[in-house]
Amino acid sequence: LLAEHPHVDAEWVDRLIGELDAATLDDSDEALPVGLRRRLIESMPGASATNGPAEVGSAGAGRSQAIPAGQPAQGTAWIRRVPRWSGWLAAAVVAGIWLGTGSGPDAPAPLDFPSVASLSDAVVAQWAPGGDETGADVSGEVAWSASRQAGVMRLRGLAVNTPGEFQYQLWIFDRARDERYPVDGGVFDVPPGETEAEVAIRAKLHVDDATLFAVTVESPGGVVVSDRQRIATVAQVSD
Repeated sequence: LLAEHPHVDAEWVDRLIGELDAATLDDSDEALPVGLRRRLIESMPGASATNGPAEVGSAGAGRSQAIPAGQPAQGTAWIRRVPRWSGWLAAAVVAGIWLGTGSGPDAPAPLDFPSVASLSDAVVAQWAPGGDETGADVSGEVAWSASRQAGVMRLRGLAVNTPGEFQYQLWIFDRARDERYPVDGGVFDVPPGETEAEVAIRAKLHVDDATLFAVTVESPGGVVVSDRQRIATVAQVSD
């Protein structure tokens, strides 16, 4: 499933399942043997043979209240009464919903051009050449929804690029912002053999009222502020 959904943060899934599993251990799990527990504590940096490091449950400066082996810390007993399988079930449900919808931490649900363009607040603009040779034959359209903070570009005729040499970067001009600093809409490529590229917009900041979209030619990885020396294509939003 992770291979089919590259936007998913695999480490986040691991942490989620691990934390749920740890939180729902029941009392039937075998406790760590006292001898092994003592040796582990004594081997920790700063520990002494007679006094291990301060453990969870310290009761005042210079004193510690050790938790007996196999006994849950105060306040966690009610969690440990939950059946062990419930943690895995919860993780499966969350992961299933996440993978099934394509959502997750900082990962908006994917949208295609018709889906965005059909939204009630969507703005649609047509691409036109911006002066740079890479966009001399460009056409297509862009759709953006402020309520969803999502958009999609369809570009035809934009020159194929070599990512190691240069990449395309989208900029969104917002009526509420200084036009010297448009919002970064993400870096993208046009691979060989593609006659039309459909690219999801990944705005780095909130866009209230988009008035103009521009695609520039930048160094690999993109830039924070473009010098706008090479503008491949622009799309003006009609008032």
